[in-house]
Amino acid sequence: MMRCPPLRICLGLLAAIATGTTLQAHPFHVTYTEVDWNARTMVLEVALRVQPEDLDRLLSSREKRRIDIEKTKGVDKLIQKYLAEVFLVSPTPAKAKSLRWIGKEVSAKEAWLYFEVSRPQGIGDLKLLNRIFLEILPDQVNTVRFRQGKTRTTLRFDRDSRKPVAVHPKK
Repeated sequence: MMRCPPLRICLGLLAAIATGTTLQAHPFHVTYTEVDWNARTMVLEVALRVQPEDLDRLLSSREKRRIDIEKTKGVDKLIQKYLAEVFLVSPTPAKAKSLRWIGKEVSAKEAWLYFEVSRPQGIGDLKLLNRIFLEILPDQVNTVRFRQGKTRTTLRFDRDSRKPVAVHPKK
């Protein structure tokens, strides 16, 4: 006859399994960003797709408390502050705000973060750098798709990316 182990051992095993599953919730660490230049308003319109659990983990680490991007009060301000540090647009005018938060859409599989960056000087010298999650996920890869009318440029950023990259490389 087979005996069941004590309840505390079963609960401990379940907790270990659950924790391991949560830490490895997805094997690839990538973000995808669409940046559209709106020449009429002189604004970069940005839509950034992330894994919700990565954003929860990052913000929890920064804030030293549990953050849930769907439930934590004031989380939009935390996200905006973080994005201003890791999604860099250069050169920026001295008086320009780094970004204007629009909002977010969150589902179980992905979260879309929306914001704008004002560029009254246009985009002739525009450079971008996306270092989101690189401080917690060394294998993170961030793809940025820039669109200006029918022109498309794709940029890729990883742990070795340190400086903004020109959207319109010189030939």
